[in-house]
Amino acid sequence: MNPSDQAPRVPSPCISVCQIEDDGRCAGCTRTIEQIEAWTLYDDAERMQVWIQLAQHFDIELEAALGAKIGREGAREVLRAHPPG
Repeated sequence: MNPSDQAPRVPSPCISVCQIEDDGRCAGCTRTIEQIEAWTLYDDAERMQVWIQLAQHFDIELEAALGAKIGREGAREVLRAHPPG
């Protein structure tokens, strides 16, 4: 299998504005410090759960949240490969 045949990974929501606020969330991506520390250990299903929580936090659709990070087509590819469950 060549790399182009593999499903796209769920991207990190990090936007390089890394500052933990008083509520324990990052000012940039709003993940908790626990989510940030565990990100590299998460599988794609766990990463998708974080994205679902972030979309709910911002009261936007999941595709729009992902699309803001990786573009509309990239978001659709990720959602096709890793449907929220």
